[in-house]
Amino acid sequence: MSDFDSEERPTFDGWSCRLGFMLLTFNLLVITGIATGISNMIRICVDPPECKTGEVYVIIALVIIFLGFIGFLIGYNFYNWTKKMYLPLLTLNRASIVTFGFLLLIYQAIDSNVFLLYLYSISWGLIAACYFNSLCAQLVSSIIPEERLIILNGYLCIFFSGAAGFGLDRFTVKLEYGGFKLGSFILLGPLVMSYLITYIVSKNERKEGHLTHCNSAYRLPHKLTNSLANIAAAQIARHIEDGHYKDPNIFQELDTKSHEAIFSKLLLLNPKAYKFIAKATQIQESVVIGKRVHAQHYYARNIDIMTSLTSVLYGKSLAKIHSLDIGECRSQLTPGWIGTMLPSLQSLDISNKPLSKEDFSQLCNFFQNLQKLNISDTCVKKLQGISKLKNLKVLSMRNLQFRTATDMLDLFKLKGLVALDVSRDIAKANIKTIRQFVECGNVLPSLTFLDASGTDINQDLLDSLEYQPNLQKILAIDTDLQDSNTPKVLNFATLETTLKALAHYTNLKNSAATRRCLASIKSQFKKNHDDGERYDVVNCLKHVIEAIETFSPDGSLDVNTMWSGHTYIQGVMCLTEISINKSHLFHQIDAKLVLEMLLVASERLTILKSSLSQHPCQEVWEAIENLVEQEFDWLDYDRIGKISMRFAFKVGLRSDWFEHQAMPVVDMCTERSPSQDFRDFPARLHTKYVIDLRKQAIAERNTRECMSLLKILHSTTLDSKLECEDILECKRFCKLVWCLENGESDELQLGVLRVIRNIIVVHKSSNFTERFTNVEYTVFQQLLIDWTSNKAYNIFTIIALRIFLTEKDWTPCEFADEANDLLIDRFQFFQPTEITEDLEIYMGTVEKVLKNSKLDGPVLWALLTLQILAGRSKENVWTIRGQPEMLKFIGNPRVASEAVRNATESLLELIN
Repeated sequence: MSDFDSEERPTFDGWSCRLGFMLLTFNLLVITGIATGISNMIRICVDPPECKTGEVYVIIALVIIFLGFIGFLIGYNFYNWTKKMYLPLLTLNRASIVTFGFLLLIYQAIDSNVFLLYLYSISWGLIAACYFNSLCAQLVSSIIPEERLIILNGYLCIFFSGAAGFGLDRFTVKLEYGGFKLGSFILLGPLVMSYLITYIVSKNERKEGHLTHCNSAYRLPHKLTNSLANIAAAQIARHIEDGHYKDPNIFQELDTKSHEAIFSKLLLLNPKAYKFIAKATQIQESVVIGKRVHAQHYYARNIDIMTSLTSVLYGKSLAKIHSLDIGECRSQLTPGWIGTMLPSLQSLDISNKPLSKEDFSQLCNFFQNLQKLNISDTCVKKLQGISKLKNLKVLSMRNLQFRTATDMLDLFKLKGLVALDVSRDIAKANIKTIRQFVECGNVLPSLTFLDASGTDINQDLLDSLEYQPNLQKILAIDTDLQDSNTPKVLNFATLETTLKALAHYTNLKNSAATRRCLASIKSQFKKNHDDGERYDVVNCLKHVIEAIETFSPDGSLDVNTMWSGHTYIQGVMCLTEISINKSHLFHQIDAKLVLEMLLVASERLTILKSSLSQHPCQEVWEAIENLVEQEFDWLDYDRIGKISMRFAFKVGLRSDWFEHQAMPVVDMCTERSPSQDFRDFPARLHTKYVIDLRKQAIAERNTRECMSLLKILHSTTLDSKLECEDILECKRFCKLVWCLENGESDELQLGVLRVIRNIIVVHKSSNFTERFTNVEYTVFQQLLIDWTSNKAYNIFTIIALRIFLTEKDWTPCEFADEANDLLIDRFQFFQPTEITEDLEIYMGTVEKVLKNSKLDGPVLWALLTLQILAGRSKENVWTIRGQPEMLKFIGNPRVASEAVRNATESLLELIN
């Protein structure tokens, strides 16, 4: 069993959990410098040299600076480790520059004192070694795979630190000064630490869920950068097509790669936009025409290849083209004509284009500089003439079928061929490709890789391939070697070999094969999770994410898309399987990328039809829930909550509704949101659906979800009168009353009452009197009798304002008299000190009631509200006394009943 992963969060085990070996080496170098400096200080104390005034203070200052610097780095190191973050290399670069600059400033104070020169040389050597080492690591990280970068950094550390140490060692020898030899320490330290830390980090830190690119804080992980570039190119091309960019000179600052990407995207949108393309895009090296990797139906247009090339590529640019990809273009091609145009062509993808014997012969004659050729699905029956491609290193001839072994004899004249693809997308019983390959009996001396997936390869044929001297890997998916454990065979036998196969097919953009790999990987994930087996989580994440980004659809998915038949969906399902079971091992960088991809997937996959109440979004939201539960510092709860809420609405409105975990995510986001502002959670005029969800949550006794939905309802109804009107117009008020009646806690019931208060008091919705009928009054009547304190006060308020609106608008109300009597009766039971509700919002309404109402009930409510406010603070008393109009109506109410008179006297005693 591998110890690649752990069921608990990684714990600190010394050096292995530090930021990386380079920072560790730097720490060691600084400590060495400090030790050397302190040692020499002791020597000076024993045998003091002649020092000028102030030099001792300079020495002490230098030592303190270095002690502080190393303390800061180690402290920051530990802090960021606990936060699962990395100290970017550029921070180290800048710190080195600042420190070196400081040392230059104090150089004049050093003068000719031997010890100070020695200490200065120590400082200079350490800073120089740190700076140049980190700078080179930064540069090479963009071109060296992360698997090799950590080893390369070790050698860089040895080189730069050793060079600095050697030079300074010579310097101290010339000074003939005793003490530690600085060069020895600088050289020996990195030699030991680079190998030690390289081993520890590569075996532990990267296996604990850390994608430790050396510049991970500055470079987007995996292929996200390429994905963003493709998106940008597509958008620019679309703006050109729409006429927003009319001046071709605006593209002069773009690099070659960007020009090529825009060119390819624009041809897909408008194959006739040649003049603009010719001026605006400086095509230098490669051209892709009609490429539709992900959705063939989306760009299903005929593109005239010859017209495209002659219109856009002219003059010297023709001689510069090294790569041409027309594999997804429908037009027919005349290879001889193209060959005369593109003499420097080194890579050609002509897949999916039927080639006759003459076509293939001309291709071989005119493209003799080719190093990479893809003739998959071209119906070529014989490879005669391919021997002319002396420089060919990579040949893909997927889905080609030959009659006899002699038809591929010319293949063996390609002595420089390194990689060969003879695979088939669908295995057939009568395929004899590998047998024919073996029967040729010839050798390809440089061949190291053979893709034989879907062919007739078996153990006997595998043994026969031993005569190929340098063949190292054979890809054998959907063959008799499917479960073979032979080291050189890549298949689905183990997770490791399957991941290697996935990486290969992802790089080739072979959708069908990638999809099969992803399906197998998910099955192996599930088995490992069920059996408690450990595996390399980081490596799996990397390969799955690359597959998802490579086959991510440019537009929306088709509603009838088959889940198992789409590579992107299969990749997302793999990602959810890892996230559901291993999200606690994710580093923050990994988790952030995975969460973003899952949120995007949830929106893309929503359109798909559910099958027997099953839907791929179910697993997606379960994975999102697991990631949000980790409480990472960077989580944007408001954004995630809004996406979750709107997804729940979409699903709730579907006829093929299915269960999902979006609402638990909403619950977590409303609980943890720092702003507690949920106005944007529902889309415009969707607040009414929140009420539907809340009624369902109450029926299911889901208190947590009820509270989350109440927070959202309160925010939206408090903010928007339009939402309040929509709730009433869509007859959701009766559902609010149902929720009020069936809520099981005071908190839930108070939440509903406050939402109703927002509708009637804050926005004074005009339809309220129509929706508050005798049915609703009956419920409120019973609740007012049963409840006390805050709940009773809110009920009292709602009934009072309901009959006041009737009185004000002269609209009939069959229960007005009964409601008025109820309010008079219940008024005596209120204790103002028990009411803790926010009452400031009622001040304007209170004055209107005192001024206009002739009913006891509303006036008693207004006086009760003022009593509660006056009893809370002196400031409230002064506020009331500062409103002469209100005091006038308090002293002379329009209602002369005994209950109103007593309430008025009690209030006047409080405010006078």
